[in-house]
Amino acid sequence: MREIFSIGIDHNSCDPSFIAEYSLGENEGCGACARALQTEGVDEFFTLSTCNRVEIFAVGEPQKLFGACLEAATLGGLRDPQKFLEKARILKNKDAIVHLFETASGLNSQMVGETEILGQIKKAYAAEKIYCKAVLNRALQKAMQCAKWIRTNTEIGSGSTTIGSVAAEVASRIFEDVKKTKILLAGSGEVGRSVAMALAARGAENITVASRTWEKARALSDDVGGSAINFERIAGELGKYDIAIFALSNAAGIINFDTAQKAEQLRNASPIFIMDLAVPRNVCAECAGLGGVFLYDLEDLSKAANENLQARMGEIEKAKNIIEKKAQYLCDRLGDF
Repeated sequence: MREIFSIGIDHNSCDPSFIAEYSLGENEGCGACARALQTEGVDEFFTLSTCNRVEIFAVGEPQKLFGACLEAATLGGLRDPQKFLEKARILKNKDAIVHLFETASGLNSQMVGETEILGQIKKAYAAEKIYCKAVLNRALQKAMQCAKWIRTNTEIGSGSTTIGSVAAEVASRIFEDVKKTKILLAGSGEVGRSVAMALAARGAENITVASRTWEKARALSDDVGGSAINFERIAGELGKYDIAIFALSNAAGIINFDTAQKAEQLRNASPIFIMDLAVPRNVCAECAGLGGVFLYDLEDLSKAANENLQARMGEIEKAKNIIEKKAQYLCDRLGDF
């Protein structure tokens, strides 16, 4: 008798730094899958790691799965397994499938109904498909189909639900006319591009993009009719901007208290609004203590995104009922795992 096993952590029980501590890069995820499948009794394996979650799904003999999944989450013990287990959620069989479907549909996201998670699952699946067989291949494919169905047939995603759109909406609230606002965007990856496009759609014309890779910064700035600066200029020129948005990977604390204080002084009593969308944080939390600096993080943006959550509660319950039925249907056809 085999089972589907899931273990994971997410934003509901862990802060971003804890999730970052146990995050799995693409190579680490693939390596964890390959090592797990060397364990007798472990037949299928899949990992998903984002800024808000680390999820592991496995199929095989029940007595083998827990150890294999914990080893993957801790990179063979390089990370503290006890700390992970204190925060971890463990699910099996239908409950694990329901969780996968709800995650793909954005119901488990910090910004309920957001769409980025579906793309992240697709990317992880593309990289790790060879480690999935009959059960996980079908479960993941059905999860992605379910997410698309829910987005088409319910209002779960109504309002601003992507990080980019929420960041742009908050910027529009702060400055009534973003067209006249000087904006620095540090980061040209998926999140940075999402923010840039959302700001441009709202009329922002003065967007400066900075990135570790000059070609990527220039390409994104060209797409939104902005300009680009070198990564090294970010700290020194921070005070030139009304809004600074940070979405850089592997750049923890590049804006510290002293840097923010110097930027504040350059503003001549005009405040600077900083949005930190990165995990780990690009901007030290202490910067919020400066009178002229207004710092927003992912939690602040999630509150803005979920302001209309109460109005969408009926749609959320509708989506969960649909997922329950679709998960049961899949389980019935998988038979004995």
